[in-house]
Order: sequence, then C-alpha cells, then structure tokens
Amino acid sequence: MSKMKQVLSQFTNRNTSSMTMDMLAKELDLNKSTLLAITEFMEHEGYIETTKTQSFCSSCSGCSKCGSETKMYRLTLKGKNFVNNDS
Repeated sequence: MSKMKQVLSQFTNRNTSSMTMDMLAKELDLNKSTLLAITEFMEHEGYIETTKTQSFCSSCSGCSKCGSETKMYRLTLKGKNFVNNDS
C-alpha cells in the first residue's frame, strides 16, 4: 500500500479523529515533515479538504492570547475513491 493511501485510510478511521499530526506520524512510521508534505499534496490535488477551527483555553471565552487554530482533514469523493480502489 502506498504511503498516500495509508494516510488517506487513516483519515477514514474514526479512532484517529482526535489524533495530532505527531501521533499520526508515529502511527504511520513517518517523519512529521513527510506527513505534512503528503497532506499538503493531497489537499492541493483534491483528495482531502481542510477545516480550521478556533480553540481556546477552558478559562476564557476567546482572548487572542490563548486562541489557537486547529486544522481538521476530511476526505473528498476523490480521496474516498482512491482509498477504495484495489489497484
């Protein structure tokens, strides 16, 4: 199985929905920089879509000091077809 297909397969696994890129890289036995390059390529080529969400610490309602952006990935139809293709 190609690395790209392995990464896409992980995005379909509900158990990985709360994994960080560090955790996913370790799971796939990849360097984080390699995983980031693969995900950037897959997004550019239309295999995945990204959504950004804003998260804050539990003690505030959204100050600019603690707000951080979280990127979430979702397979597109093209990505799902690629994962399900047996060749």
